[in-house]
Amino acid sequence: MNIYKTLKDYVYEYISEEIRNNNIKPREKINESNICQTLNVSRTPVREALIELASDGILERHPRRGFIVKEVPLEKIREIYKILGVLEGLAGRLSVDNLTEKDIINMEKIVEEIDEAIQNESFEDYYKLQMKFHSIFISASENSELIRIIDTLKKSLIKQEYNIKGSDKEVNNILKETNSQHKKIIELFKNRDKEGIDNYLRNIHWNLSYAKFDSVWD
Repeated sequence: MNIYKTLKDYVYEYISEEIRNNNIKPREKINESNICQTLNVSRTPVREALIELASDGILERHPRRGFIVKEVPLEKIREIYKILGVLEGLAGRLSVDNLTEKDIINMEKIVEEIDEAIQNESFEDYYKLQMKFHSIFISASENSELIRIIDTLKKSLIKQEYNIKGSDKEVNNILKETNSQHKKIIELFKNRDKEGIDNYLRNIHWNLSYAKFDSVWD
C-alpha cells in the first residue's frame, strides 16, 4: 500500500536525517531559511514539520529563538529503553499469532541486508533497516495505541549517531551483536514462543548497556 506523503512529511524526514547524521547538533538552532532553500519549499511545511518534531520531543521551541535540537541525557535514554523493552515485548507477544510466512521471510531478508550495511559501514542504511525489521512485528500486533506509543518513544531517540568509523570496533561489535539478536527473534517467532519473544525483547534486545550509543555526539 502506498502511503501519501505531504511536503511536511518530507521536511520532517529531512530534518530528522540531518540530526541523526550529526549535521545538526544538540542545542543547535534550526535554520528555517536554509531548509526552505535546500528543499525549495515555502516556510509553511517547514514550520509544520518543526512543530511536529517539537511535539515528538526531538526539538525544543523557545520564544524569540526558534527551534533548537533537544539534548537527551543518558539517564533519560535508559528510562526510554526500559519502557521500549516492555512495550516491544508486549508487541512481540501479540504479533506471534498474526505474523505470516511472508513476514518471516521479509524479516530474514532484512537481517541479511543489515549484515551488508554493517560490513559496508552504511550506518544510515543500518538505522533504516533495523527500524523496518521491528516495524514488521510491531505492526502485526494490531494494537494501534501500542504502535503509536512505541513510534513516539523511538522518535525521541532519533539522535542516534551511526556515522562512525570502522576503527570503532566496540560500536561495530554492538551492531553485529544486535543483528545476531534479530536472528534469534526470528527463531522465536518461528517457534510461536510468546513467552520467549516477550522475555527476549524485554530483557535482552533492549539491553540498557546499549543506551550509551544513543547519547554519543562527536
